Amino acid sequence: MERLNFYYLGPVRVDPLSAQNEKLLDKGKTYSVVTMNMVLEQPVQYGIYHYLVEE
Repeated sequence: MERLNFYYLGPVRVDPLSAQNEKLLDKGKTYSVVTMNMVLEQPVQYGIYHYLVEE
């Protein structure tokens, strides 16, 4: 089983205009998914951002 890392960066709000229903194909099976943009209430510190995108 693949292990995924998650980082809590603070409270967010959903951009309601960005929500979309989409289809995801995984190993021959189709799933319905919803995607959306989330906007952080506070900016991420540069050092943390750099760590996350360079990893």
